[in-house]
Amino acid sequence: MNTRENDERDRIIRQGKAAWARLKKDKSWEDWMSTGEALTEGREIAMYDAGTNRPEGKGYAGAFNLWLIENKFDDMDPSDRAKLFKVMELRPDIEAWRATLTRTERMKLNHPTTVLRKFEAATKIKPLKPAKPSKDDALREVAEEHHAAVAEVAQLKARVAELEEENASLREQLGPEWNRPAGTKRVRP
Repeated sequence: MNTRENDERDRIIRQGKAAWARLKKDKSWEDWMSTGEALTEGREIAMYDAGTNRPEGKGYAGAFNLWLIENKFDDMDPSDRAKLFKVMELRPDIEAWRATLTRTERMKLNHPTTVLRKFEAATKIKPLKPAKPSKDDALREVAEEHHAAVAEVAQLKARVAELEEENASLREQLGPEWNRPAGTKRVRP
């Protein structure tokens, strides 16, 4: 890294440290963003020191924890820090969404956890409700169901007729003893 990049990083980190000190007393969105920028730089430095391109693994965790301690960010709640990193990833979208809020709403929404929760709720795609069928659609559906039921009844009646014919044929083959009316007793010769 060249001197100019280091100077810029040092400036960002100094501003972030000052913002973090202010946030401990009175939290503002701008200070959270400044702190988030500093943490993002710290993450980059820790990844470089750990020789990785991802913010994960034992080497990165050790390097980042050391950076947090050296730069006095180690007293930040880990959950808040994680939410702040997520906010930084989504910052352009969140800033655009915040611009649609009233000044009072923006002033109330300054903590990363609250901002992220409200942003996700406001931008979440809501599932579409199935459209209610029109009366014509409902009538068409009932007519189709009726037609299907009538066709099924006709098939069943045809099957009953086939079975009655088969039954009659079997009775003829078995002889007069099996041809007696139902409910009569069999007479033995």
